[in-house]
Amino acid sequence: MKHSLKSIIKDSGITKRALAKKMNITEQSLINKLNGRTKFSITEAFKLSEIFQIDIKDIFFEENNTD
Repeated sequence: MKHSLKSIIKDSGITKRALAKKMNITEQSLINKLNGRTKFSITEAFKLSEIFQIDIKDIFFEENNTD
C-alpha cells in the first residue's frame, strides 16, 4: 500500500523543520522534495523509511496488482 509522504509526516506529528534536521537537509530542500520540485536521493529515501518505520516501497512505489 502506498502512503502519501505528506500524510505520513502529518500523522506523525513531526515538523518539517525537525524532519529536515533528522535527514541532514535544509527545511527548504525538504519542502522542494515534497512538492516535487526536486527528487529524494536513495539515501534520503532510506532515511525516511528508517525514521517512519515504513517500508521504502510503501512510501515511494505504487503496488501493481496484475492478478
